[in-house]
Amino acid sequence: MQGVTADCLHNAEELEDVRAAWADIVRQGPPQAGSCEDYRSLLDCAPNHDAMCLVVLRENGTIVTLAPFILSYGSKTYDLGSHPLFSLPVRRLSLMNDCLVGRSDSGQMRGVFDALAGRGGFDLVSFDEHELDGPFLRSLEDALANSPWRWVNPFHKTSVHWFIDLPPSFEAYMAALSPKTRQTLRRKLGKFDKENNGRVRLVTDPEDVEWFLTVGEKISRMTYQWKVGQRLCFDEPTLRTYLSNAKAGTLRCYVLMMGDEPCAFLRGNIRDGVYDFETPGYNPIHEKASPGTVLLLRVVEDLIANTECRVFDFGIGGDYVGYKKVLGNRSYDAVFIEAARRWGAYPMLLFGIQDALNMAKRSGNALLKQSRLKRLLKKRLRGG
Repeated sequence: MQGVTADCLHNAEELEDVRAAWADIVRQGPPQAGSCEDYRSLLDCAPNHDAMCLVVLRENGTIVTLAPFILSYGSKTYDLGSHPLFSLPVRRLSLMNDCLVGRSDSGQMRGVFDALAGRGGFDLVSFDEHELDGPFLRSLEDALANSPWRWVNPFHKTSVHWFIDLPPSFEAYMAALSPKTRQTLRRKLGKFDKENNGRVRLVTDPEDVEWFLTVGEKISRMTYQWKVGQRLCFDEPTLRTYLSNAKAGTLRCYVLMMGDEPCAFLRGNIRDGVYDFETPGYNPIHEKASPGTVLLLRVVEDLIANTECRVFDFGIGGDYVGYKKVLGNRSYDAVFIEAARRWGAYPMLLFGIQDALNMAKRSGNALLKQSRLKRLLKKRLRGG
């Protein structure tokens, strides 16, 4: 791009040089664009000291776009039917809030990836779900076309991203559901409260975080999600993150009690009127009492009655048959995105293994057209 220069900043002290311009861009930009303070908070919570990778694009000397990446060291897990097969180590760059700060058309996107192309220290650039026909994905496709980068959906199919647009009252939310669904949910709520002395404990304060993580990990270990890596762990990085969110006033977690016994948890944060829902959990011993559904409905009721929240975001991973479909009222088809430089031998190995597994999954799905057999296999793989 003519007149455009790009820099990669890796020293937190350099944030002061862009703080004022960042604040000006955020004031004029979309609400999901995080602030310089948000980025600094993420860096402070990161377990590795070299987590910062901030790409700054300037047009004729003026900052027009920032790409605040966080470097993390983890693994890329290969699975079959939610059953992990094996993992390989990977260094990921993830974009804060999954959006650029400032101008974000294909030209700016290409400038960001051009700036990253010559940098070492990472294997993949990863993004969470993005709308299949949305502007971000279109910009990314245009930016990486005929470039030294390859991008893929690390899964063999698209997912469905569900939301609840919260109405003025819980009664209005329930009234918008189908009569059969509404009747079923009211029966579950009434039965749980009558038989289990049910109540919900809200966790927002820093002094309650350790209790929540202790209770949450205990329940999480009982769920099938624990086996597939969707865990709530009471460890130092998690504790730092939850304490930071609590001090910032965004944390809002819940525990469903059966008398004095915690039986389910739900966790998330409220930011800019949106509740970001993360993987919940419940004690499978109480499955017949539907504690997960009961807690989720109580959370929706609380958000409507006691917060300024406008949207409940179910987060990544969904379909057209599960509880998100039953309780959600808006959705879009979405894909995950991973990008890597084509000349990188290790990233191309990671992608090659993924391509082979995705091909096997597509072939297997074509053979397993009988839904009953498919459900039985999924249950077996999940350990059910």
